[in-house]
This record gives sequence, C-alpha cells and structure tokens, in this order.
Amino acid sequence: MKKSKRYQPFARAAEVTLFWLPVFVPLVLLAQLGTKGLKPALRESRRLEQEKTRLDERHAFALDRDLELGKGLEASKDLIYRARIMRRRHQEATLVIEASIDSAGTPVRRR
Repeated sequence: MKKSKRYQPFARAAEVTLFWLPVFVPLVLLAQLGTKGLKPALRESRRLEQEKTRLDERHAFALDRDLELGKGLEASKDLIYRARIMRRRHQEATLVIEASIDSAGTPVRRR
C-alpha cells in the first residue's frame, strides 16, 4: 500500500499536465507569433502566392506546348501530310537556289 501512495503524486502530476496540455499548445503558438510577429508570416504568404501564380502560368504554357507537339506527332504519322511537307520544302529550297543564282549575276569564266 505504501508503494501506491508513493507514486500517486506522479500520477496526479501527469493527470494535471494532460488536462492542461490543450491550453498550453495554443499559448505556445501565440507566444511564437507574438515574439516573431505576424509580418514575416504575411510576407511569406504573399511570396508563395506570387510563386503559385508564376508556376500556374508555366504549367499552362507547358500544357499548351504538349498539346501542340502531340498534334504535330499525329500529323507526322499521316503519309499525305508528309508528302505535302516534303513538296513544300523542295519548293522552298528551289526558290532559295534560284534567288542566290539571280543575285550572283552572270557567272564569270576564268582561265
């Protein structure tokens, strides 16, 4: 019986601590807020909002680019599309060659 009386104050202290713990936790958080201030937290919140906006813009751009590349990939699988592209590139190359010949003038023969 003496042993139970001996440990009873520790049990009572633990009981009181657990009873008041929900009060102390918010008080500690409020103390941190009071000592460090609300301004740094608000500043960080604004910075994170700006970062979120920037990341949303980059994400939208990446999605648009992905859609564009997907369409190009699908089109490149079409044989008619490939033939049209080859024909257009051939015409452009011919125009470049003709323009370079015209700008060079008459060829000069050297002996």
